[in-house]
Amino acid sequence: YNPQEKYQAIVMNPPFFLKGDRYAYITHILHAWDVLAEKGFLISLVPHRKKPDKVEKYFQSFVQAYGTSEMLPDKCFHESGTDIDIDRITLVKC
Repeated sequence: YNPQEKYQAIVMNPPFFLKGDRYAYITHILHAWDVLAEKGFLISLVPHRKKPDKVEKYFQSFVQAYGTSEMLPDKCFHESGTDIDIDRITLVKC
């Protein structure tokens, strides 16, 4: 997806994992970043990683460079069928 105009705001809940792509959430967020306008913001849910691997550490440094990350309360999505630990990231494209 490559829109002609960039977005000022993106709020998303990407798939955390897809068959064959354990980093689906990173892939989706980085693509959303590409279609985000200058001075735009992006908010997304992501899986919380206590022991990140090399790719996840890179993504965490990307988040720190452009925004913030906040861990949501434990089991906050229990009623929808998941107890995975989740962070909410907010990124600003300067």
